[in-house]
Amino acid sequence: MSDLLRYFQSQKQAMTDLLTELVNYETPTLDKAAVDKLGAYMHAQFKSLGASSVTRIPQAKVGDFLLAKWNEDAPGKPIMFLIHIDTVWGIGTLAERPVRIDEDGKLFGPGAIDMKGGITVVLAALRGLVEQKLMPNRPIWVLMTSDEEVGSIYSIPVIQEVAPQVGLVLVMEPARSQPASFALVNSSTSSSCTAAVT
Repeated sequence: MSDLLRYFQSQKQAMTDLLTELVNYETPTLDKAAVDKLGAYMHAQFKSLGASSVTRIPQAKVGDFLLAKWNEDAPGKPIMFLIHIDTVWGIGTLAERPVRIDEDGKLFGPGAIDMKGGITVVLAALRGLVEQKLMPNRPIWVLMTSDEEVGSIYSIPVIQEVAPQVGLVLVMEPARSQPASFALVNSSTSSSCTAAVT
């Protein structure tokens, strides 16, 4: 077993605790103040993980976006994680549906899968790479948005500006159990997403 695998296996409780903490931030998309509280937490997390810069992209109607960067001067195009911190769950949902872990060890809570689980993976991966001194000699970026649950209506221009600058985008949205066969539709216009590794 590799040292890195052993390290991440040892982080199970820390990751469970982190996911619980993230879920306990109620972040309905259009409650800017609530979403910005988690945004401030994420800013602090990025800085504590050694980000060389964290740029806030102010928003009027939704939580502010963040672009965090590591190894900015390293060669090659960046690898970017794309995450969103908003959920479909309204304030007060946690009172009715608190975080719980069932007898099989599965964690349930509003937004746990979409997408606070993905955020947990990103933060844990970055922490592991930093702590194990395995950060690749390549720029690493995290673009954090807050409007995915309403169709990314404010972040699409930001994503379209940032994405062409990177070599790979890892979208941390949860996988589906059934094959996805749908078109991304935004209002009355269709949008297409293309992934390319350079």
